[in-house]
Amino acid sequence: MFLTATVRNNFIRKTPRYRCMPKVSIVVPVFNGSRYIERNTQYILEQEHKDIEVIFVADSRSTDDTLSKIRNVLPEFGHAIMVEQEKGGLGQARNLGIERATGDLIWFLDVDDRPLPRYLSNLVAAQQEHDADVVLGNSIMSKELDPKIKRKKAGTVVMNRHEAMAARGKNRIPVTAWSMIIRAGLIKKNGLRFIEDGYAEDIDFTYRLLSVSDVICFCEEPLYVYVQSGDSMCSNNNVRGDGEIKSYVRLVEYMREKEPEFFGTFHKNAVFMMVRSAARMDAEHYMEFVRDKSMRAMLDEELANQVEPEMVFFKMFPRAYRKIARAYFKLVFYREGKTF
Repeated sequence: MFLTATVRNNFIRKTPRYRCMPKVSIVVPVFNGSRYIERNTQYILEQEHKDIEVIFVADSRSTDDTLSKIRNVLPEFGHAIMVEQEKGGLGQARNLGIERATGDLIWFLDVDDRPLPRYLSNLVAAQQEHDADVVLGNSIMSKELDPKIKRKKAGTVVMNRHEAMAARGKNRIPVTAWSMIIRAGLIKKNGLRFIEDGYAEDIDFTYRLLSVSDVICFCEEPLYVYVQSGDSMCSNNNVRGDGEIKSYVRLVEYMREKEPEFFGTFHKNAVFMMVRSAARMDAEHYMEFVRDKSMRAMLDEELANQVEPEMVFFKMFPRAYRKIARAYFKLVFYREGKTF
């Protein structure tokens, strides 16, 4: 499915847009994250790519000493600011960061994760080599800050927008905002912003971003530790499942209008993802999804075009499907040491 850089020389831009190494704006949203600030500062300073500005977006509603901790670490950076956020959630925090960013590239870093020292330089190198609009990096899922990384594959996959969206639909590349660096001009030119009043803002933003990108890279070497903890919104499976379903419903209409030639592929993937997202929820919320007429109609439409065993099983045995899906999430999808 993927085309490598050596095969795609006729597609890759010939003239890089930057005459020197680009400046990266690192946007770090923080809410009640005092215990992570100093550690996060260390990880940023360890990055081999040094041309950076750091934008901490601190939620003023934090009940710990997040804001004072950030003020204390600002002098450690060559260029860093703190923006106070008075309302909204993670989506608005990232949008505030976009508005204040002055770099060539933007990276949304989660305060409680650990990017290894080569993470940013690896992504920037790929961006420069292929003049990419978006570069995604691989990560490892772990409860430890310094896990053993077994995977040796370290190539770079180069894709166009349809290849990247199809890869995302099959979960072959990440969807999270922290996993990518993005050409700032692309964000601003297309008015891309995160949803501010809901959950799963990464899904909505990433698909819209890929749909307006010409060159997308995926760096296969896992150099980012996605630290697993139980104190984030991700731990609320009802909120997460509902948010993801709503994001895909919105994106179905977006793709129908903006990407009609890709709509069929996306629609199929979206149905799969909505069903799997519903399986994260508790039994009561899950059965509400199962009985929803619009969801059933969407599933019937997809099954009329092509018989998919997983979706047929879901339709015939929804309760059994939920149990199997949840076991899969626990044992495979969220297993310790998982990478893409």
